[in-house]
Amino acid sequence: MEIVRGNDISISWRISRIINGIKTPESLTTATNLKVVVESNGLGVPIHSVTVTNTNLLTILIKGQDQISGIYSLEASWISANQEDCRVARGKVFTVVDKDC
Repeated sequence: MEIVRGNDISISWRISRIINGIKTPESLTTATNLKVVVESNGLGVPIHSVTVTNTNLLTILIKGQDQISGIYSLEASWISANQEDCRVARGKVFTVVDKDC
């Protein structure tokens, strides 16, 4: 998906894990040390806000003025309620492009 640079972007990302072959929502409401990283072309992109709803849904807001053109990837890490270090990454989520003149 292509997004024109300068528009605010809100991303919803459901985090799940596979337990005994069954996709199960990850409980992020009890997680500690939740960190979300957004990158484009290997550079970190500032995140305006991250919220957790419905146990495993992350909503990430990237303001228009903070964006750079390129392909965006996401990474989240946290410590679960039973003290496991957890990490998930998703590459090539969307592309930010400059508006044609």
